[in-house]
Amino acid sequence: MIASLASAAPASDAHRAACGAPGHRRWLCELFWSHSDSHALARVGHYLSPWVTSLLIVLGAVVVNRVARVVVRHVVSRLIALRPGSDPPRRARRADTIGAAMRSLATIVISLITVFAVIAAFGISLTPLVAGAGLTGVILGFGAQNLLRDTIAGAFMIFEDQFGVGDRIDTGLVTGVVENVTLRLTSVRDDDGVLWHVPNGAVTRIANLSQRVT
Repeated sequence: MIASLASAAPASDAHRAACGAPGHRRWLCELFWSHSDSHALARVGHYLSPWVTSLLIVLGAVVVNRVARVVVRHVVSRLIALRPGSDPPRRARRADTIGAAMRSLATIVISLITVFAVIAAFGISLTPLVAGAGLTGVILGFGAQNLLRDTIAGAFMIFEDQFGVGDRIDTGLVTGVVENVTLRLTSVRDDDGVLWHVPNGAVTRIANLSQRVT
């Protein structure tokens, strides 16, 4: 028994030297050590582990992003198709606009999660980064309020089909024919031929003159 304990101690010390203390070991080092008992190979696994982990995270993020984009495209198209009262080309434009915004949002969220996961794979503490990101988010939030307001207002305008390209509208700011609609801006050509780019968040009322009942 004493001999077995004596033989186990050096192995434990070698394991600790190769892969580090418990809680700080890396999975590739453990894998190499368990299959080879080679100190040199285990050390290689120790250094390669965060890089291999990061590669797997990035590949997984790419797959998840592609799946998310396909799901968003189908869900938005189905929701737009369920709303009556507009012609197919108009529904297609609405689906494209909302779908593009939702896919971009999904990509941003997945990218941020991927970055934090890669940082964590290298054993870097996320606490200072999260605190810094929170402060930066507060600063950027004040500058992005108008952008967020315009985007949310545009999403409701498009989804509710308040107006579309080709409609003649009165926004309270300008009256004319709609030439383009995005989540942030509505482009209106007035009677003098001037093209106005109206932020959606600045519009408090809309009169769709093309839907006037005579």
